[in-house]
Amino acid sequence: MRDRETEREFHFPVYKDLVKGRKAVDFNGISIPIKDGFATIVKECPDYLLWSACEDIDRRVPTDFASTAALIIKEPKEFHYRVRKAVAKKWPQTPTWFGRVDYYDPCAVTHRTRRPETIKYFSYLYQRETRLCVFPKSEQMPIEPVDLCIGPIDDISELISI
Repeated sequence: MRDRETEREFHFPVYKDLVKGRKAVDFNGISIPIKDGFATIVKECPDYLLWSACEDIDRRVPTDFASTAALIIKEPKEFHYRVRKAVAKKWPQTPTWFGRVDYYDPCAVTHRTRRPETIKYFSYLYQRETRLCVFPKSEQMPIEPVDLCIGPIDDISELISI
């Protein structure tokens, strides 16, 4: 929730409209106010479950997340296999997505067609995030955090106290 994971903002330059004295532009029948020469569109996606990790350790991450420990996953493919297996057991045939997050500039056109859950605002680039997204049906979406039993992971990971 802190990073607004279900929406992404994109800014479209509308200088010509601004020069003509317009205060808003029409986008698919919706009036969008012009601010600082841009019209802002928010791309939303349905809620989903998210597990995320950093690919590298950055000095800012423990502070940002008030961490007291770090789980170093030595075999990420095996870890994700176990998590996906647990997801399939809890929600059969539920789609998942696993991969590296791409970071986007909201004023660039490059990522506008990408799924919001696979991209993140470029100010978070230092996090170098990998994520596993789970997309249960809306009626299956839990309100509380979900515990998935993946068994012991001491063979593929190491816990470090900070």
